[in-house]
Amino acid sequence: MLLQLNHFFKVIRFKNLLILVLTQVLAFYFIVFPRLSFLVDNIVYLKAVIVMLSTMFVTAAGYLINDYYDVKIDLLNKPEKVIVGYTISRRYALIFHSIFNLIAIALAYFVDYYFIGIVFFTALFLWIYSNKLKRSFLTGNMLVALLTAISVYLPAFVFRHRSELLMLFALYSFFICLIREIIKDVEDMKGDAAFGSKTLPIVLGMRKSKSVVLWITVLFISFQIAISLFSINQKVILIALVTIPFLIHFLYKLSKADTNQAFKNLSLHCKILMLIGVLIMVLC
Repeated sequence: MLLQLNHFFKVIRFKNLLILVLTQVLAFYFIVFPRLSFLVDNIVYLKAVIVMLSTMFVTAAGYLINDYYDVKIDLLNKPEKVIVGYTISRRYALIFHSIFNLIAIALAYFVDYYFIGIVFFTALFLWIYSNKLKRSFLTGNMLVALLTAISVYLPAFVFRHRSELLMLFALYSFFICLIREIIKDVEDMKGDAAFGSKTLPIVLGMRKSKSVVLWITVLFISFQIAISLFSINQKVILIALVTIPFLIHFLYKLSKADTNQAFKNLSLHCKILMLIGVLIMVLC
């Protein structure tokens, strides 16, 4: 029973869900409602908790449906990590996917109609991504990156709080997520190619895919420098000063990457970059 529970947590990427919740907690606490003001209002506090729970459930549902469709490909790419279809049946994965989406939408009802729409379309797009777009040329990568950015900006959107600072964090999440998704596609080229996928690395090859990731990273660094030069907000400059050295180090590692293990390390590096971006919110 405990083993099955442990495997279930792995399927829903429990650690990733914790990072997602932490991101929204820090966004609420330090950017949308700084100086503890939102804790004074119980209704606002409850609404914030509901937003986080709803986001967590719809994301967990997305991971479940992703593994449901990817069983055969994962058996080629990472057979030792395949859980759905073995420890957890595909039928139960599909059932929990539906239950989690229903919970997410039900929770969204207590926030507002706009949030219901966001949760519903997020669930729909995650299903479309897992069923089809994941194996397409760049479209799936862009969709996942966009949904990640939306999850970061949600605290400001739900409370109609215009925050240029949180928008910057959302853009940061978009770029890092997009880069990581392409790198993961490089890792999974063998299994993806066997099942007729048309991901960017399969269409362009590993070398050109590395060039695409390099130029996306350079574009993001240039964007941060430009924003910092024309911004009078010290927090914007702080974000650039902290993150750019890590991004330059990432470029160095990328230039040396030529094995599957090297790309796995780059994927981990992206996770660290994402966590760094989250923790910088504390300084804001």
